[in-house]
Amino acid sequence: MIITHRNIAEVREALSRELRSHDRPGYIAGPEDVSCKWRETVTLEFPTGELCDDGLKTLALTGGARAFPVPLTGNEGFAAQGLEGKVCVDMPLCQALCRMDLLPKGRGRITRVIL
Repeated sequence: MIITHRNIAEVREALSRELRSHDRPGYIAGPEDVSCKWRETVTLEFPTGELCDDGLKTLALTGGARAFPVPLTGNEGFAAQGLEGKVCVDMPLCQALCRMDLLPKGRGRITRVIL
């Protein structure tokens, strides 16, 4: 599954709804618990131009994690220039969902998501 600005609200709501359904007395979290989905490692992808906006935004987007520059494939839908390239940062799903709010619409996506 790929999360973009188009479907991020539905994904957040579905995860929150599932998390609330387990919030009851006597519930014992197991390995299949939805809270584990929030901590699942995913990849946040965005055009490299977003890193040049300002220093604090760059730090917020990468979160101190190592960012991997890779070429654009053209299938991302970033409306990016061909020379720009993209950056991939591995982080927990919860953090990636928050950082998508820092990116302009259509300039980021979350990949490697298994829901």
